[in-house]
Amino acid sequence: MQSKGAITFVAILIGLACVFQLSFTAATAIQENKAAKAARKVVEEVQQTPAFAEVSELDRAFYLDSVNTAANKQYLDSIANKKVYFNYTYKQVKEKELNLGLDLKGGMNIVLQLDLAELVRSCAREKTTEEFNKAMALASERADQTHEDFISLFAEAWDEVAPGKRLSFDIDLDKLSGDVKNKSKATNEEIISLLKDEAKSAIDNSYQVVERRVNQFGVAQPNIQKVAGTGRILVELPGVKEPERVRKLLQGTASLEFWETYTSQELQPYLQELNETIRLQLEALEDSEPAKVEEQPKADDNSLEAQLAASQDDQVNASQDALMKVNPLFSRLQMFSGSGALLGLAHYRDTAQINTWLAENRSLFPGDFVPAWSFKAYEEGGVQPDTYYELVALKSHAGKGPALDGKYITSANVNNNHMTGAPEVSMSMNSKGAIEWENITGENVGRQIAIVMDGQVYSYPNVQTKISGGNSSISGHFTQQQADDLANVLKSGKLSTPARIVQEQVVGPSLGSASIKAGMISFIIAFLLVLVYMIIFYRKAGVAADIALLCNVLFLFGALASFGTVFTLSGIAGLVLTMGMAVDANVIIYERVKEELNAGKALRLAISDGYKNAYSAILDGQITTILTGIILYLFGSGSIKGFAAVLVIGIITSVLTSIFITRLIFEAQLKRNKNITFASEWSKNFLKNTKINFLGMRKTTYLISAAVCVLCLVFIFTKGFTLGVDFSGGRTYTVRFDQPVTPEQVRAALYDEFGESSEVKQFGGSSQMRITTKYMVGDKSSETDRMIEGKIYNALKGFYANPLTLEGFTSTLENPNGIISSDRVDASIASEMKRDAVIAVILALIVIFGYIAIRFKNWTWGIGGVSSLIHNSIIVIGFYSIFTGVLPFTLDVDQTFIAAVLTIIGYSINDNVVIFDRIREYRTLYPKRPLEQNINEALNSTLSRTVNTSVSTLLVLIAIAIFGGEAIRGFSVSLALGVIVGTYASIFIGTPIMYDLNRKRLAKETK
Repeated sequence: MQSKGAITFVAILIGLACVFQLSFTAATAIQENKAAKAARKVVEEVQQTPAFAEVSELDRAFYLDSVNTAANKQYLDSIANKKVYFNYTYKQVKEKELNLGLDLKGGMNIVLQLDLAELVRSCAREKTTEEFNKAMALASERADQTHEDFISLFAEAWDEVAPGKRLSFDIDLDKLSGDVKNKSKATNEEIISLLKDEAKSAIDNSYQVVERRVNQFGVAQPNIQKVAGTGRILVELPGVKEPERVRKLLQGTASLEFWETYTSQELQPYLQELNETIRLQLEALEDSEPAKVEEQPKADDNSLEAQLAASQDDQVNASQDALMKVNPLFSRLQMFSGSGALLGLAHYRDTAQINTWLAENRSLFPGDFVPAWSFKAYEEGGVQPDTYYELVALKSHAGKGPALDGKYITSANVNNNHMTGAPEVSMSMNSKGAIEWENITGENVGRQIAIVMDGQVYSYPNVQTKISGGNSSISGHFTQQQADDLANVLKSGKLSTPARIVQEQVVGPSLGSASIKAGMISFIIAFLLVLVYMIIFYRKAGVAADIALLCNVLFLFGALASFGTVFTLSGIAGLVLTMGMAVDANVIIYERVKEELNAGKALRLAISDGYKNAYSAILDGQITTILTGIILYLFGSGSIKGFAAVLVIGIITSVLTSIFITRLIFEAQLKRNKNITFASEWSKNFLKNTKINFLGMRKTTYLISAAVCVLCLVFIFTKGFTLGVDFSGGRTYTVRFDQPVTPEQVRAALYDEFGESSEVKQFGGSSQMRITTKYMVGDKSSETDRMIEGKIYNALKGFYANPLTLEGFTSTLENPNGIISSDRVDASIASEMKRDAVIAVILALIVIFGYIAIRFKNWTWGIGGVSSLIHNSIIVIGFYSIFTGVLPFTLDVDQTFIAAVLTIIGYSINDNVVIFDRIREYRTLYPKRPLEQNINEALNSTLSRTVNTSVSTLLVLIAIAIFGGEAIRGFSVSLALGVIVGTYASIFIGTPIMYDLNRKRLAKETK
């Protein structure tokens, strides 16, 4: 081996670099442990205070957890810019630590979809044609079904509904940032091109705005990416603990507006008229409905107390019903009369109904009246917090909307009011804005001006005097956090177009820590199994392989930390699988060395020739697996990308360590004349000199495989699959209880609440369930998300031994019980994921076929390899169909399923390539021997390697299946099945098909 010294030096250098890079993770953990200790001390002190004694028993756990979180954050914030490790501050150390994914650390994963339809509308003229409206409606309908960008869909729709008509009658070219030579003669193609440029600019701007907001939010190691060609932005926020705050921060357009207002007195007559109109409408509706038969009270409790309680309930209900009939509006809207803009208060459940009544009876009010709700709940006069919201009367300025918008804002900062000490947001305007603000405030002295952002009223202060200089403030009973967020949004800038969340995943830290624990247990057990197996089977050579494996793990983690690659739960599976596959390179080398020794060569020459002859098989097999890993990375998302990254990096490091580290160890031992054993007493003759006629069995194996594949296809096309939320759309929640429950109990309770069936599966122990619902799947609003969480709470709160509040139940990132993770995927995203999954599998098969056909210079070899892969894929996919709902773990068809299929494709082709490589070698050495003999000899000579690699990988996968946790159990079991089927197919399907095709081709050529 040449350049041993240089290779040793480089290996030591890389090892030290990896240790140094991973030391930042250890340094971060040390500081965070100190923060946790400091927070526990604060919690203990709080528990001794009189204020804590006043907190109700129900709220104490939540209160202490909030105190702990705040104290922990305060400690870490205090050392953020202090040097804690060599010359690095805590903030710098944190940025360099191993980047854990959401499923291990907890946090949020969000995909924002920019509303390009709204962008097109904003570029249209004030009055548009009927054709424009039809084209927009048609494009919006198709946007949920296809994957093209909205502008292209709009162009197609316009050509359908208005063929030959010019878009310039509807699109105002002055509103577009681009330009054309002659606006009056602009063609439709030019206008569509300008709209696409406008959309690209809006996406770039929105990305920058989102990035600024996230950076100012203070999350460590955020990941923000533009999803190419989709108008989407991916945001990953590990460790974040306030999902609702994040939703508001990211979805708000920061459309700040200043509105003139009506007084409640001015609108009182109109509201009276609206109340009367609604009353008459409801009476007419009631008269048109058939009379209902009143349900008789049950007679199962005749006690006096029960009768009195029932009588009181009836009286209360009757009184409420009578009030709602006489005053339908005012029974829901508590009126305020006076000179202010506050019309009244309404319970959050009634706001939607009031909005509907106001919209349906718009003609009763002045044309410039605009109703708007407050940003936060009303908190005065003993009203229950987070329950009632203010309805404020806005007045359109000269019939054109707000009197002033936020484009003139130049800065925004949080200050404390000098009178009350409460936080408020102060703003400064540019010179033009200052002049307009001075005019507006001068015209409204003695009245209120409402400060509105994204359609919600933040405050509506009285104007005492004309305000000069362009300085003003927003005060609205903010908490410090709310004031910080508002200033952040204003400083970050306005989104060019509205954004909505189309996909969201929230993982609580308790689930993340459980995943880490399960993953590490499976990793340690799998690692030990592989180490022991190699020593038992290969003795001293096995020790060298184990040292190489340890180096491989070090290099792999060092590379992940250096590149900032996100390490996920699936990444742990990828790591463990990489270990199993890393052994393959050593097995190939060692089996070749054993063959050279059996041929009578000296130990040094046998090792040299063994390595030399093994290179092509190692490289070809690992390259095909890397290719499938790259495809998986390109088409996967979230944790699947993490799995693919670990797999690809792990294969590269494993090849390097297997080839170079073991060789360096052997060279050092040979230099000292040490004997190196490559087998134990019991394994030295393992599968040696076998004479199995594999090709002679091919007709039987063809029939067996055909029967199994047909059975799988029957189930696939009749029973089908259980689609995960990734592919079906909907909402999935993982709910943890404080006592055992059954899926049937939870399913029945949810049915009573939703009125439709929900999918419920045990996920982990008997006190943890995964719930999937399609209820209101088409409604994408965050209000609907909160409403569905409320319904789940109402349905399941009775299953808790220790009652939870709604806030405690839905605080995904705060409580050990309740909703500990959630996932929401829009139908359009699900459709796209399915398309990408199909493309990924087909592309993997095409790439592998091409590589094998080119590498072995014959298309029949490519067909043989791909036939084996298709066979394996059908059986694994059929396994998901046959056993879904039968086995006690999840077998949903989702992104993890696709990862399993592609991994099996990459792994299985490895076996085929090693066999094909040996066949090619034998054809070169023995060109006159019949092809059948060469193939059978190759199959027999590689049998020991094939079995050894499969057994070592199966040991790893069994460890993952048993100890790796519920989230990846189905994944690991399907991989184990794939290894078994792949080993069989490489011997009995792929190679025989290649032989039959070659035989037919040669027969045609000889004719």
